[in-house]
Amino acid sequence: MREKLETHLRKRGMAMWIVVVFMAVGLAMASVAVDYGRVQLGKTQLRMAADSAARAAVTQVGYSITGVQDLAYNIANANKCDGTSIAIDKNADVEFLDWNTTNRTFTVLTGTSRLNANAVRVTCKREGTSGIPLTFAWMAGTYFCNAHGVAIAAVTPPEFGMVGLDYIRMNGNSAASYWSSTGIFAGNSGNIASNGNITSSSPANIKGYVWALSGATVTNISAFARRTLPAPLSYPNASSGSYNLTTNDNALLPAGLVNPSSKNFNTGNSNYNIPAGNYVVNQFAIGANGSLNLLGPVTFYIYGNVVFSGNALTNGSIPKNMKLVLIPHPTTGAAPGTVNIASGGALYADIYAPQSAITLSGNGAIYGTVIGKSIDMTGSSDIYYDLSVTTGGSVSVVK
Repeated sequence: MREKLETHLRKRGMAMWIVVVFMAVGLAMASVAVDYGRVQLGKTQLRMAADSAARAAVTQVGYSITGVQDLAYNIANANKCDGTSIAIDKNADVEFLDWNTTNRTFTVLTGTSRLNANAVRVTCKREGTSGIPLTFAWMAGTYFCNAHGVAIAAVTPPEFGMVGLDYIRMNGNSAASYWSSTGIFAGNSGNIASNGNITSSSPANIKGYVWALSGATVTNISAFARRTLPAPLSYPNASSGSYNLTTNDNALLPAGLVNPSSKNFNTGNSNYNIPAGNYVVNQFAIGANGSLNLLGPVTFYIYGNVVFSGNALTNGSIPKNMKLVLIPHPTTGAAPGTVNIASGGALYADIYAPQSAITLSGNGAIYGTVIGKSIDMTGSSDIYYDLSVTTGGSVSVVK
């Protein structure tokens, strides 16, 4: 009888141990299912917050260090992780970077050099007792889990602000960037590039990077750094698409502005209102006292020479609303003529002329892009690359 009782008790004891083991295993599985899922969700929320904060903050680089930090903090704080607003350290969690798009590496900038940044890294985190709470992992003595979300956003212009395929010669001019969508000026993406030499007769200031081939000469140019082009720049010859000498919007132009036989466009010293449209012309001339008032988006397809001495009021002061496109001759295919921008006023325009020699002889700033076969800056014009010109913007999360 006693032996039976002892055997029974031993079986009960073993059953209790089995129950305990199964409970432990069950809690462990619950921890994996619940706690793991909670942590992964938290990490995703932190990464999304870091992405948003970095994207917003990088648009302010070059203007204000504290402005970048404050914007990153505010955007991060507007997001939540595990139901709690995300707070970051403005100094430790917001870093200013020099991002190299060629090899996808970066250098962390400090002090006043942070104004030269072209990228921002934001870290959103939950650590220590502020980590993500664990519901079941307490059995292993763990009550919180650290989680991080990190993102690098960079200003990566798909085009340079100014390109001279053969060379760029400057006259102490400067280049920077801005956002026509916000009106914020003096940004740090005024990059210029050439397959040939980039030189200046007196010190030129580039708020951005100078890109050239390894064997090219860069002299008298002050920039954040010189970068080596991985391959020679190549831009396709311009095309007018479906527009030609007979299919165009020239009929919308004011009478007397275009010669019907030569197709020459010449304002003389008069002012003209130009409706939105796509115009195909030969010579394009704006007299020293002449001007254009563009009433909407306008593209001029030009196969002759451009002599721009007067002024143009671009609709909304948005460069993409005035495009000067130098095309081969519509019937002979001959290369287009030269471009001389001699305006004394601000010009908001995108100039695409990869087959043409461009001379910037005026003293008015040019807002937009300038792409030519060669560029001679003989006047005092400055270039401001519009970062709003591309669809979707030119800020991207790069890492």
